[in-house]
Amino acid sequence: MDEIIIVAIVFGSLLGMLKLILDFAASRRAPADRSMTASELTETIDEAVDRSTSELRRRIENLEAIAVDQPISSEPRLLDDPTGGEEIQTERVRQGQRARS
Repeated sequence: MDEIIIVAIVFGSLLGMLKLILDFAASRRAPADRSMTASELTETIDEAVDRSTSELRRRIENLEAIAVDQPISSEPRLLDDPTGGEEIQTERVRQGQRARS
């Protein structure tokens, strides 16, 4: 009877070591890092920027609507083209003007 217990303990220990070795080998084969592709990273950044600036864009649209006395639209607006024919003021002219806050 003692022989059966000894054989069971040895056989169980060998099976346990074999399982540990196979688990270790499987973990080394699997990629450990979950890296993102460039397009996934760009999409994630774009979504984060849109979420974080949505309130600011809404406030700017409200101020623009107040400034030109137009109704506030619920559609998102694109920024005006900076090269749309408006000349950039020179530093001399801007020094004489003060910004309102």
